[in-house]
Amino acid sequence: MGQFAGFCPEAFTFLMEVRLNNSKVWFEAHRSDYQRYLLEPFKALVADVAPAVLAINPDIQVIPAVSRTISRIRRDTRFTKDKSLYRDTMWFFLRERGHAWLDGAGFYFEISPVSFAYGAGIFGAFPRLMAFYRRKIDDELPRVKKLVRQMDKLGGFVISGPSYQRTKGAHLPAEVAAWYDKKAMYLEKGSADLAQIMKPSFAQVLAADFTALAPAYAFFDETVREFRAGESARNR
Repeated sequence: MGQFAGFCPEAFTFLMEVRLNNSKVWFEAHRSDYQRYLLEPFKALVADVAPAVLAINPDIQVIPAVSRTISRIRRDTRFTKDKSLYRDTMWFFLRERGHAWLDGAGFYFEISPVSFAYGAGIFGAFPRLMAFYRRKIDDELPRVKKLVRQMDKLGGFVISGPSYQRTKGAHLPAEVAAWYDKKAMYLEKGSADLAQIMKPSFAQVLAADFTALAPAYAFFDETVREFRAGESARNR
């Protein structure tokens, strides 16, 4: 039996109230609600999916703790126009140890007051990395075609992430071009049916879907590894 008991309605009420009452005074008065309704379920969910993720890559960080795998609810407002102190969303991100927070390839799960989403992708994406990603697709096109077909058969996952205004993949089949034209690339499944994540069985659903995404994660992870190796060699 896993640790995750499901999110309760109060978790989504709390996130909505954060949106409406975004102040340190309000949050400190409701800190115990945050810990009970959000932080503890997130820790349990990370712990329950950890075995499946480690079977994919034993070097992935799975410690169920804030800033290790779980997002902070307090925002860093030093360099943003939005000065809201607290987020009305919460997520975990499981990536290989040695990557910076929200960097590299990994698996994620996120909730908001009205929806949830999860998947796998390349994070911390920037132009040089994504240019390398596109070259890798060109160089390994038969493999990528097979991968795209494999992921399409899963059902429910959509290609997400910001796209270029003009296609860069006009020379490719349409299904591959959809992967090619991204500034950041994620395969994502989402829903507004919050009842799904209120059940303890959701942990098994999430673990199974992460396992199904393993071939895509492997391609994303390999891309990041090869890019970093090339950058390291170039900077010597």
